[in-house]
Amino acid sequence: MNFSLEKVVGGTIEQKNAAKEILKNAFEMQDFEGLSEVEVQKTPEIFECIDLANKVTSEVLERYGINKEHIGADKIHIIKKDAWPDDSSDSGAFFRLSHQCICVEEGQEKIKTAKYIIHEIFHFTSHLVAQILPDNQITDYRTGLTVNTRDGQQLQFNHLNEAVAEELTCEAMRTQLFKETFAEEIKEIENIMTQHSGAEDFEGNPLFTEHTYYAEVGDERQDGTFPIFTSEISYQKERQGLEILIDKLYEVNKDMFENQKEIYEVFVKSSYSGDLFKIGRLIEKTFGKGTFRKLASSKTSEEFLATIENL
Repeated sequence: MNFSLEKVVGGTIEQKNAAKEILKNAFEMQDFEGLSEVEVQKTPEIFECIDLANKVTSEVLERYGINKEHIGADKIHIIKKDAWPDDSSDSGAFFRLSHQCICVEEGQEKIKTAKYIIHEIFHFTSHLVAQILPDNQITDYRTGLTVNTRDGQQLQFNHLNEAVAEELTCEAMRTQLFKETFAEEIKEIENIMTQHSGAEDFEGNPLFTEHTYYAEVGDERQDGTFPIFTSEISYQKERQGLEILIDKLYEVNKDMFENQKEIYEVFVKSSYSGDLFKIGRLIEKTFGKGTFRKLASSKTSEEFLATIENL
């Protein structure tokens, strides 16, 4: 993959050029301060996950007429569990524009590792713009549909962006290649879900849902029972909000679109072209002036979902 930052905003021309050179060097060298102390060597299994993730993400994007180069394994770093950042404790991986890399927490099951890398590759290959803050710090400005404010304090449209990235991830996990690669694991997971179909969580809710993609039976407890560990597709409220938004847009604009899928494609393509105006015009035309700004300013997934439900 070649360095593909779209541009740098803010600062003088000299600062922009310097920032782009810094980011290009980060992309090519991957020699960040302190990395050697927290990174672990990639195993053959990790290399397999990276190769798979590149193939299935490319397959999915090609469906939308988007062609992207594969992410090199040198741009993906496996980080020790005890060094994993607290602000990413609920995620097994993250993409960092300022470092031009993906970081993955070590010690995760192979299918989960592949799923996380797939999601982050969709971020890494999307529309990327950096910015120079007033204190000369280089940070992200655009990642897909996400827009960081010029003071770097608030991510706008981030819930929408994560919804699209996770929907694409689900598409990738439904590809034939992904299912064939994890055929044994998927069969075992399905067996666990069937054998323990009545299992409940601590709040009495069904343990397995339509979002469950991983399940594992742990070691026997002293009382003779067995714990069951599960993982679910992420950003559920964001994805629900996106689905509702698309349905509402379609109901009003059936003269413009044949089906909901065509509207979803607008979001996907905008994530890679950086064109927010097409989405904005469609939403403002449908729901009224100011609606797009409401979606942009949603601070939590609950607020994002509620805003769309109330349109």
